[in-house]
Amino acid sequence: LNRFGPLGHARRKESAIFAPSIAAMFLTILLAVVLGLPLLLLVEVLLLIACNIRWLPPLSCMFIKTPFTGMFDNSQMPPHPKVPASLLNKCDVVDIHGIKWLRAIGTPAKQVDTLCRIMLAYNTVSTTLDSPEDLQGVFWMEGNKVPEELACLSYAASLEKEGEFFLNRVNDVQSWTVLDTFFGKLIACMQLFTKGGMQVFSFEGRQAQDGTVRSCGTFHYQDIHWGHLLADFTMERLPGPGVNFKRGCYW
Repeated sequence: LNRFGPLGHARRKESAIFAPSIAAMFLTILLAVVLGLPLLLLVEVLLLIACNIRWLPPLSCMFIKTPFTGMFDNSQMPPHPKVPASLLNKCDVVDIHGIKWLRAIGTPAKQVDTLCRIMLAYNTVSTTLDSPEDLQGVFWMEGNKVPEELACLSYAASLEKEGEFFLNRVNDVQSWTVLDTFFGKLIACMQLFTKGGMQVFSFEGRQAQDGTVRSCGTFHYQDIHWGHLLADFTMERLPGPGVNFKRGCYW
């Protein structure tokens, strides 16, 4: 009987030593998930922004997928008309890190009037008139937390594609305004990295009731800008008077 006593005692010691190891392993895994996963996602987001690397998991599993394929033929876009000198004379030219911006002079009401007239003069072309009237002109982005106020959708071409109505707004100058603040100038500097491409507004029909909006870095519908990969940006029609949309953002 004495032969089994030491063995049983040894087993109890082994169990006492093994139990903390399981707890330590569990704690290590938990810390790795809680602390390591956010750090990994942060690194992948930085790589996405700086190098456009999109295939790294787990971030790539969170991306919004677009069902649309193919390319928009931007060669159909006419050249911009010339802005009348009488409007340009109502603005100062501001240079922000190599980018020249127009800053309207006068009271806020006069500034808004001048900028709206400049945007309409520069962006209204023949393809504008082929788009629904409700998607033409200048929109005021009321309640926007980002210091952007006015957006002109007129420099665009519309088409029917894959059962959807598309408004392809080509990115260019004199179509988007930012506030004359520190944050606004910071947004202006970011324009250096977002040249070219288009914004794609897709609806179920030409009535343009409810749809989505996505930015593309090129004229390929699959080349979604990194800022639109992690959220759905919607265009939700609101009751009148006038033409009003809620630009929803759903992460």
